[in-house]
Amino acid sequence: MKLSEKYVELLVFLLFVLISLLCIIIIILPTEMQETLKARSDHWNPIASFISIFVHANFEHLSGNILSFLSFGFLVYMINQKSNRKAFLTSLLLIVLFLPLIHGFLLTILLSSRTIVSCGLSIVVAGVIGLIVPSLCVFLRN
Repeated sequence: MKLSEKYVELLVFLLFVLISLLCIIIIILPTEMQETLKARSDHWNPIASFISIFVHANFEHLSGNILSFLSFGFLVYMINQKSNRKAFLTSLLLIVLFLPLIHGFLLTILLSSRTIVSCGLSIVVAGVIGLIVPSLCVFLRN
């Protein structure tokens, strides 16, 4: 394994840990603070759209999202690792950075007449699950 591959692997694992830890830290915050960090459809705010992925309604919501994020994330990572596909870190970063923004923007456009509150890692988990099919296709082609 080359040195750069070790750094990429370390960055992927650090990203998994950092996202999980941020979710756990935010659920410990007072409820009022958590409410202000959630994304709302009546006012699109890119920062709130991003931060809302770390906010969860309750412990069950948090544990389900983290378990799904880590299990599907590591599954897709291992598939990409076995097929020598090096773009997993880039794909994961794009999912974490842009899917919440797109989700928040679409939520605002489509549901601006009603106030919908959005929070949780679910949109990121859905993006990671979406990587399974292309990753498997690359893996099976090799």
